[in-house]
Amino acid sequence: MRRNPNDMRSPTARDVLAGRRNRIRPAAIGLAVLGLAMLWMACSGSGDGGGREQLVVPGTGSCESVLKQLAEAFNQKDSGIEAIIPASTGTSGGIQSVVSGESPLGRVGRPLKEEEKAKGLTFVAFAQDLVVFAVGESVEVESLTTSQLGAIFKGEITNWRDLGATDAPIRVVGRQPGEASREEIAKHLETFRDETYAQGAKIAFHDGEMADLLNKYPTSIGFLPNSLVRAPGNKMRVVALDGVAPTVENAISGKYPLMTTAGFVYKNGGLSGAARAFVDFVFSDAGRRIMSEAGMAPVARR
Repeated sequence: MRRNPNDMRSPTARDVLAGRRNRIRPAAIGLAVLGLAMLWMACSGSGDGGGREQLVVPGTGSCESVLKQLAEAFNQKDSGIEAIIPASTGTSGGIQSVVSGESPLGRVGRPLKEEEKAKGLTFVAFAQDLVVFAVGESVEVESLTTSQLGAIFKGEITNWRDLGATDAPIRVVGRQPGEASREEIAKHLETFRDETYAQGAKIAFHDGEMADLLNKYPTSIGFLPNSLVRAPGNKMRVVALDGVAPTVENAISGKYPLMTTAGFVYKNGGLSGAARAFVDFVFSDAGRRIMSEAGMAPVARR
């Protein structure tokens, strides 16, 4: 029977059911859309790293540049892992991150000390790197003697003209006590065992800052790892020490004395998962080639 449009009687059971179906359908569609969105976010890692497991390797700035190159090459592999090399927190920062459990793997610019080993840590070296003296881009000096360097850093020589170069003030950039490069220099060069720098010397608190200051001041002098000097964008120049060029060949032969060891640190018991995969890549033929091209001397895995 047909209903009059003007009939104001109560709706029939069929009308009620139809209304409920109309209300349920949009809600069901909304739930389905929400479910699909949540599934997409889970599969894509919520937009962070494309669903790849992230491995953050904190620590020293001494090998930061080459480790970034290694991480870039590693990340191009379809391994489901993304290695991240953050800005330097120093060797001590890398060690602390591993001790606290913040990261399974840290990067350090020297072997562990006994008190650090006692915290349940393992050190594995992956390369040796030269410590070099470098000058700003406008300095015309090619080689400096040990005694000249000592006089410069103590403030006894303050102008490059006294060393046969253009008249310009020498800007000394040093590092804080206990830093790996500074300790290596003091170990071999007696004139650097006095921890007093020239008045007005700037102190860099990590290798990246040293590089920035040498790039900023064209008449400066400082010291840092060779692999960092060779990083893209740097303008400083390396100088010979007592007439010996700072090359890997000269260091291996014993002619050039300043060399540090770069390595990883992790908790005793070994590595697993993402950390092991990245370390394996660093020691692979591809990883060793990247380190060699950066001016480092890769070492055998032990």
